[in-house]
Amino acid sequence: MNLGIEITNSALSQITKTAQALLESANSSTTLTGSSAQVLQGARNADLLLVFHDNSKNVVLVRYQAASTSEADFSGKLSVVAIFDDLESGPTFDNANII
Repeated sequence: MNLGIEITNSALSQITKTAQALLESANSSTTLTGSSAQVLQGARNADLLLVFHDNSKNVVLVRYQAASTSEADFSGKLSVVAIFDDLESGPTFDNANII
């Protein structure tokens, strides 16, 4: 999923806000679901890793931790786990620079 921002030049808060906006978008031209509906929230207490990328081949792992109640709002449930810098120039997930 392309975040549409330069990951390595963005603050962690900007990355999580952009990921949240993408997950909650109901705009059929930008939504991740392919329809005019946002991504469904995880089950209660879900703990998931989401993978996003940018146009420069940087990748960010975002952790989604659902609350004990299921709600469609992703606010406060996302955090950056790792950023993989420049996967295009030869490194893979095995030997990439993790920021």
